[in-house]
Amino acid sequence: MTRPDPDEDAGWSSRTGFFLATVGSAVGIGSIWKFPYEVGANGGGAFVFVYGLGLVLVVVGNLRKWHWVNGLWFRLAHLASIAFVAA
Repeated sequence: MTRPDPDEDAGWSSRTGFFLATVGSAVGIGSIWKFPYEVGANGGGAFVFVYGLGLVLVVVGNLRKWHWVNGLWFRLAHLASIAFVAA
């Protein structure tokens, strides 16, 4: 993995890409925040429980895969892999 050049401009490649990323973020936040709130407020508490459980399982599963890839491919420990990705 190569490190990005700090002198290179890290902006958006197009206005369309920026717009699509903004819309995707808004939809994702709405999915996690507003939809379960509305369903729970209207009598769907059991659904909110199952939705939250599924969300947690997906997040934990992806974190476990990320940890496995960093340990297997890069031979890094927990904190070293986070520092490598963040740098």
